[in-house]
Amino acid sequence: MVVSNSLKIIEFGQVEALRPWFHGKNYIYPIGYKALRDYPSIFDLNQKLHYLCEILDGSFEALFSVTPYRERGDEDTCPESGTDKLLYESCGLVRCGDAIVEKKPSQCWAKILERVAKL
Repeated sequence: MVVSNSLKIIEFGQVEALRPWFHGKNYIYPIGYKALRDYPSIFDLNQKLHYLCEILDGSFEALFSVTPYRERGDEDTCPESGTDKLLYESCGLVRCGDAIVEKKPSQCWAKILERVAKL
């Protein structure tokens, strides 16, 4: 589902009604939610990357993961790319960096903003 030019929802995930840390008064954190967001590259300010955003099951808390991906065949976009990186097959993307996993989505994006700001 395309939400905007820079955001595409891949999977909506499942709501865990019996575990209160996956929902609250203002938020729902469905386990397995996946979306792709286009955002400036953490490697080159002149490039954009696709970032896979996920909500993971951390047993007693929701965990949020953001992982940079590049288009297949676009090796110059991510210097950390290699043949050993995972291929996100449903979108034709190749992972080009480690996942950032935190307890809040804002913490993941703060780490990405820090890396972009250092460029």
